[in-house]
Amino acid sequence: MKALLLKDTFIIWKRLKMVLIMIAVFLLIEDMFIFALMMGMTTQLSLVSFDEQCKWDSYAKMLPYKTSEIVLSKYILTYGLVVAISLLGMIPVLIEYVCYLNLISGFTLYQVPKIIGLALASTVLTSFNFPIIYKLGSAKGSIGFMGITFGFIALISFGAEDVKVVLMRLMESPYFYIIGIILIVSINLFSMWLSIKICKSKS
Repeated sequence: MKALLLKDTFIIWKRLKMVLIMIAVFLLIEDMFIFALMMGMTTQLSLVSFDEQCKWDSYAKMLPYKTSEIVLSKYILTYGLVVAISLLGMIPVLIEYVCYLNLISGFTLYQVPKIIGLALASTVLTSFNFPIIYKLGSAKGSIGFMGITFGFIALISFGAEDVKVVLMRLMESPYFYIIGIILIVSINLFSMWLSIKICKSKS
């Protein structure tokens, strides 16, 4: 699987440099962290699209890779990007907290759990997008991808205050974190299983 991850990493670096630049720009702008996450998640659509263009699925059949390894490598790389973007998004917050300086307007320590929450939510979004992309292909799947992704952004943007109030109440219970983690892990595992099943049915 290491070679598969290196292949996809090379594709991102070679073909998606503009996306990486946009992620960096969004991370520098206040309240644009969610857009940096969304840009990072577009790589999952791009990677599947590049594989289709290069007929990678046909070529991969001649290599000693299981379908599950090929699919899971995409998930792992996407999760890796989410983690990297989240850590980079925390740097300004932590620097200000440690230095006690108001160098970056609007960044306070309370944003750390907010960043973690958005990162976890983006993994759920990833779990919805991957099966759609694998089932419909990158061309048709991009419509579903954009619909789900921008629907998520709209929900967060326009219902931010209501969502915040609900979450604050739920976070008072310790069961919220336990149930939340179990639910997120379960959704992602089911998504992986479904994506692998879809790809095997096509082979």
